[in-house]
Amino acid sequence: MAKTWTCGICGGTIIEGQRFTFIPGKGAVHFECLSEAVVETGSRDAVALLDANEVLLYAIVRLKEAARLASSEDTRKSIDEARVEVERLAGVLSKKLSEAMEG
Repeated sequence: MAKTWTCGICGGTIIEGQRFTFIPGKGAVHFECLSEAVVETGSRDAVALLDANEVLLYAIVRLKEAARLASSEDTRKSIDEARVEVERLAGVLSKKLSEAMEG
């Protein structure tokens, strides 16, 4: 069963596999909702961080799918380790993005 979260911006449901991120103070948010909020700030730094974060979020979704496709445990483990590192980097950028949106 897929994990679900509630979007901290629109209140809608986020289903695992959709593009989303965690933003300090808001929790899980749809990428599309976050995009709209970033545009409203008018901050070029926030837009740049959002763009970079989008790449990482896409990579996370693709890595999860690749792990599901892997036939050996060794391959699955290697892909999962890469995904965890990308998730860590996405978290760093999400924190910076939150700061850029506030400032």
